Amino acid sequence: LPRGQRTTHAMVLTAQRELAGRFAFVASYSYARTYGNYDGWFSGHNGQLAPGSTTAFDQGDLLTNRSGPVATDRPHNLKLYGVYRQPLGKHGRLSLSAVFTAVSGRPINVLGAHPYFGAREVFVLPAGAGGRTPTLTQLDLSLRYEHALPKRVGVEVFVDLLNVLNQRTVTNVDDEYTASPVAPILNGQLADLTRLRTGDGSLPVLNPNYGAPTAYQPPLALRLGGRLTF
Repeated sequence: LPRGQRTTHAMVLTAQRELAGRFAFVASYSYARTYGNYDGWFSGHNGQLAPGSTTAFDQGDLLTNRSGPVATDRPHNLKLYGVYRQPLGKHGRLSLSAVFTAVSGRPINVLGAHPYFGAREVFVLPAGAGGRTPTLTQLDLSLRYEHALPKRVGVEVFVDLLNVLNQRTVTNVDDEYTASPVAPILNGQLADLTRLRTGDGSLPVLNPNYGAPTAYQPPLALRLGGRLTF
């Protein structure tokens, strides 16, 4: 069996500026790729949470086509943060901030069943051959009031408005191409799925929901809170 591998290469760019003690801006962008044949203690393709005992290396044919982008591979990650602070009286301060994020979607796999290990264990095509889920973007706003009390005690109340634009981007899809036991197509492409067969040479039963959304971005939400510091 080959050794388990998971390698990340990343580049991070950050810019920040503060003006007159009132306005601050931070921009961060990272480009990162994570490749390998092992997701880690959690198997993203089948949802198996079994630290140290996943099925990943139980049998050699389970590793065919598995090398590629892993479940956590999200190449682009952008965050823009801006805040404006307004003093109120001698001990108070009001802050208004906005955060915009954009993150690449996850790799989509083409999965089939294994005759011994069950559903979603066979990578019919190389990892990530099914494309990616859509890029996730979100804008959040926050209003905070901070007040300093004697003896280094502070109190803060805040209102957060999450996903202001109420976007409902797809965050997860069904990767199970077929529930029939099939053999992987070594280094195959999407066009090769027409020749996919089960162990006895029959046509596999395809999943009509393959690629259909299974999770969406949380909708617009309001969060109220307070904090006491000392």
